[in-house]
Amino acid sequence: MTPRGYLRGVFFLMKDWDDFAALNFDALSRSSSAQAAAMLIEIDRQLQARLDPIAIEIDSGLDSITQDALDGLERIEVDVLDAIEALAKRFSPHPKGRSDD
Repeated sequence: MTPRGYLRGVFFLMKDWDDFAALNFDALSRSSSAQAAAMLIEIDRQLQARLDPIAIEIDSGLDSITQDALDGLERIEVDVLDAIEALAKRFSPHPKGRSDD
């Protein structure tokens, strides 16, 4: 993808038009390769600054969901083991050879 195409994609990710004006797309398209590279580096830095907090929030949310799922599975495991133990006691032979029924 050309720098110009990359920039068009970046503009769709910008939150407000002030950023668009600050980048001055027309100036970039007429600038030298070094200036274009410097502007792309700056755009990347700005995008990372905006996207990093979102990524951290998503990661934190996923950690919370994962922990909730693990806690739920642990409760299910305990309930299943308790049920198995209760069934084993119910169907195990009584010491005198009779069941508890």
